[in-house]
Amino acid sequence: MLPYKNGHVITEIAHAYDMSDYLNDNRKTSYARTGIYWDNDTKFLSSKLEVEYFHQISEMVEENLSRTQIMLEIIIPIKKGISSSLIYETENYKRLNNNPNSISFSIGWQGNMKWKF
Repeated sequence: MLPYKNGHVITEIAHAYDMSDYLNDNRKTSYARTGIYWDNDTKFLSSKLEVEYFHQISEMVEENLSRTQIMLEIIIPIKKGISSSLIYETENYKRLNNNPNSISFSIGWQGNMKWKF
């Protein structure tokens, strides 16, 4: 089981950039980035929520790539050292109709692997 902890929230304001390779021409697209991050642990599960907004401040790319990114992760312990994780991610572009989403599921373990030869 996970130890019980109170949740906490972190906020951030920063500069970010994407580096793209356009036929051997490296271009940087700059963004003002803000984010809020919430982590919470209970006896039964851990959860993380991240919401980030990228506001494009350079004109290196013709499209406006300003966007909001959201990620939600839920980690559920199965038994000592083994847990499952479910992650949902989405990007919502301000001007484009391309808004990708993804869902992933994984099983993880914590500890040393005992190799015998």
